[in-house]
Amino acid sequence: MKYLKSKKAQLFNLGLVGIATLALIIALILFKPYEGKEQFQVGPKQFQMFNSFQESEKHLFYIDQAAKLSAQQAIYDLTSNAGFYTSRCGTYQNYGLWNENCYPDYELNLKIYLTQNLNPYLTELDNLLPETRVFSNNYEISLIQKDSLNVIGTAVQPIKSIISRADQPQNLAGRYHIYPSFSVQTDYDLERFPILINQAFDLIDLCQDKTDNDLEDCILDNIPDGWEPGPCRKPVVIQNRKCSFCYYTGKQILTYNNTSDKIEFRPIAYKFALDFS
Repeated sequence: MKYLKSKKAQLFNLGLVGIATLALIIALILFKPYEGKEQFQVGPKQFQMFNSFQESEKHLFYIDQAAKLSAQQAIYDLTSNAGFYTSRCGTYQNYGLWNENCYPDYELNLKIYLTQNLNPYLTELDNLLPETRVFSNNYEISLIQKDSLNVIGTAVQPIKSIISRADQPQNLAGRYHIYPSFSVQTDYDLERFPILINQAFDLIDLCQDKTDNDLEDCILDNIPDGWEPGPCRKPVVIQNRKCSFCYYTGKQILTYNNTSDKIEFRPIAYKFALDFS
């Protein structure tokens, strides 16, 4: 019995030695230094890439917020300028003129305003991030009108980031590209423009044959509901058979106020003028 126990003990010890030897060989293989051209520890590169992904998420959040402000400002700019980006039909009392031969392409102009308002935010982000390329004029804008307007910006070029090694910042660890597209849901009805334009044409048809003395009475008798004649909150002034109008939607929108130099809520008001010549 003693012999058997001794034999078993020897076999057990030999087994332990074998297992320990095998474990040592595996450890030497796994942790043997890499003998290629570049040697670095596992960790810094992956850690830096993870940080870059986190930074990219911040960039996307920044662009989302910038797009929201830019879209609201674009709506305010569009309605304040009679739907024009440039008043190609002329102006009266600084309001863009409409007539049956000249009226705004309000959808196109809203996209132009949005791009114009968003570009400074993109430029600022590009300037703040020396290792990241952020492009201006980078969006194809889509307008989807259902109950309210949804503005979608599809990025043409990605944000391009250079990822430096955490342990060796002068060396490149990789590049990271992400497309910063956005979607902004507004509380605005873009279909108000064609309604106002059609009402304007009807009013012109009713009153354009009236004499100068009767023109104001015709306008006041037939003015559509919600319209205010004259510049917003000001008396009516008709000159050269032209009259300005204002239409308030009853809604407010967050915009930049040049007078107060602040971002604040202001009412949405359509400002336009009609030519009854």
